[in-house]
Amino acid sequence: MIKNISQKFISPLFYCLFLAAAGITTSCEDEVVDRIVEIPGDTVTVLGFNHIVSFQVQEFSADTVLEAVSKDDSLIIYWPSFRPLPATIAPNIVVANGATITPVSGASVPFATGTAYTVTAEDQSERQYILKVVINQPRPVYGRDGVTTFITIPNEEDNILFPFFGDYFVPGTSQTSLYFISWENHEETKLKTVSATATRIEVEIPGNLPKGYYRTKLVSGARTVSKQDSIWVKFPQPFIDWEFDDLVMSQGGTYEIPGEHLHDIEKIEIPVGDGSFVPLDIISFTPTSITIRIPGDLPTGFYEDEYFIHSPWANNGEITIDFLFFEIIAP
Repeated sequence: MIKNISQKFISPLFYCLFLAAAGITTSCEDEVVDRIVEIPGDTVTVLGFNHIVSFQVQEFSADTVLEAVSKDDSLIIYWPSFRPLPATIAPNIVVANGATITPVSGASVPFATGTAYTVTAEDQSERQYILKVVINQPRPVYGRDGVTTFITIPNEEDNILFPFFGDYFVPGTSQTSLYFISWENHEETKLKTVSATATRIEVEIPGNLPKGYYRTKLVSGARTVSKQDSIWVKFPQPFIDWEFDDLVMSQGGTYEIPGEHLHDIEKIEIPVGDGSFVPLDIISFTPTSITIRIPGDLPTGFYEDEYFIHSPWANNGEITIDFLFFEIIAP
């Protein structure tokens, strides 16, 4: 009996609860509820690579290139010594993924140590590279410092050829040049290169090159060598023909005497027999003759002994020693 009463009591209760629930649902149909839904998206990666992958320079043909060596933020290029050094290059450059470079690949830049490149990574970090040019050429050697080389110019109308010996010259007349630099006024004279091998160059020295002392500078390939040597460019030793027509001269007389290589004659001294020397008066001279005046008090007699010609560009120590053969008589 109790069981039947409970069933009849509970059933209407559940029915009421169901209706209540349905009523609540119906009353919320116009209500808006805001919700934030987080949906995982893609991760953005910013690269930090700012290095150079390759740096290539076309040398002298499409299939011949030089690859720079990257070391300690330097781009080292070993240039062959037998090729003329270009003023500029336009390298093909590859940088890391996402990076840029300034100057850009293919841009013309000075081919010299110190040229700078800046690589900027995607994360804006920067790295600078400095170009370093290394010439694969030994330093040329020639001559010896402290040793005087004598070069005699016979006359001003003719040039002469003169060889210089050494090592590590770049062969070819367009690759190797020699300069004379005056010790007096430091002016440079570029000499014509007639021939050039690895161990010998031959240059042409102008006959009208001012006489005096020079030092040298050698330019061979990409190398320049300056030496503190001494080149003495001079005339040949002057000569006076005192035996011309069995020369007899009188005291106080003026005479024109033939000779050779009479350049820049400053003084002529002749012996007088007691160990002393007497200067003759020089009136004028040309390369082939000299006009002198005999002192009025020069002792008479036959002169056959050494005499001295002072000529700064004709002899070492500015004095030439030669022999005279003439007779001095009274007027």
